[in-house]
Formats: sequence, structure tokens, C-alpha cells
Amino acid sequence: CADGSRPQLAWAGDFLRWTEAGGDTRILARVMSGSGARYSDGGAEAWEHHGEVRLTLPGAPPRTCRNAG
Repeated sequence: CADGSRPQLAWAGDFLRWTEAGGDTRILARVMSGSGARYSDGGAEAWEHHGEVRLTLPGAPPRTCRNAG
């Protein structure tokens, strides 16, 4: 990510598993989006669009990440 963090994201159907380096894991469900694929658990949000993922946690600034693979 632009901030140097390296979260792990794994997509499976309508769900996204988001794991941070410390082991904190969230499961987000796909929600409506005008463009791209957006996932949320009611607080955290991941929005994939044009090869980038914007990750947002409550109370923290959004992070923009690209696939390292």
C-alpha cells in the first residue's frame, strides 16, 4: 500500500477476507457499488476499482493498495 503496509486480501464469491500484518482479520460482504467491487462489514470498507483497492477502517484515513503479485 502507499503507506507501506501489506494487508492480505482474499476474495471468495461475495466475500472478502482482509488480514492485517498483526493477524487482525475481517470478513466483508459485497455491497452495491456504482463502479468496481465494494465490500463492507458495516464499519470497514474495501473498494476495488481499476487494479487498486481502497481500504478504509473507522477513524483512520483510507489507504490505497495495489496487487503485489
